[in-house]
Amino acid sequence: MIGNVDEIVTEENLKKAYNIDVRITEVKGSDGNIIKTCVPLI
Repeated sequence: MIGNVDEIVTEENLKKAYNIDVRITEVKGSDGNIIKTCVPLI
């Protein structure tokens, strides 16, 4: 796949690749920058 990371790294594509449900969420780092993270649903 080629494209923008936000279009490629999606919950749906991660499910297809790894066969696990995930949620992609954003948190604010200690420096104030936004960090995207992937959380597996177990």
